[in-house]
Amino acid sequence: MELTWRALARDAPPPALARDEIQIHLVARDAAYAWRDTLLAAATGAAPSDLRHARGRHGRPYLDAPDAPGFSLAHTDAHALVALAQGTTLGVDLEAPRTVLRRDALLVRFFRAEEREAIAAAPDPDRLLLHAWAGKEALVKAIGRGIAYGLARVGLALDGAAVTGLATLEGPAATLAPWTVASFDLPGRYLGAIAWRGGARPVRAFVRGG
Repeated sequence: MELTWRALARDAPPPALARDEIQIHLVARDAAYAWRDTLLAAATGAAPSDLRHARGRHGRPYLDAPDAPGFSLAHTDAHALVALAQGTTLGVDLEAPRTVLRRDALLVRFFRAEEREAIAAAPDPDRLLLHAWAGKEALVKAIGRGIAYGLARVGLALDGAAVTGLATLEGPAATLAPWTVASFDLPGRYLGAIAWRGGARPVRAFVRGG
């Protein structure tokens, strides 16, 4: 997924959330939760201090309010991603660029044969592995179980540089509505992935000033 990252000044109001879109915000890690609440408050018409956060049976965070957007948050190093959308559950993951340690062990434990072959053939195997890892993490967060669901149950379509979709899914979530998953590059060679329940949606991406 190729995204155009729009700059958003620190004092700018949150962009309006369209009914069918997904928004992704790259923010400073120490500002992530406050910005999440600012976005949710704008989307629901509530004050940030009045938001009621809760957790589902398996720990998925959600906003306890009628027609509240789904949201997800991930962080690494000094950065964080906040994603939100109306009418769906979603998950997001953020990874720092790095050399993957114990790559062979990770591939055997968490990746399917087709994924391992695609990663081995990639121009940058470590980076594609991180894209795939982010995609799996994002999807199991969208499902609402996190890694307890089992990353090996998720099979991703890989194009040599990124995740382009879901190839196969095992377990109870496979019977739900179609899942969409894709990975993307961020400023500074960071990389991430987004997953949600349902079909294609437009995605807007923002970088909020620190």
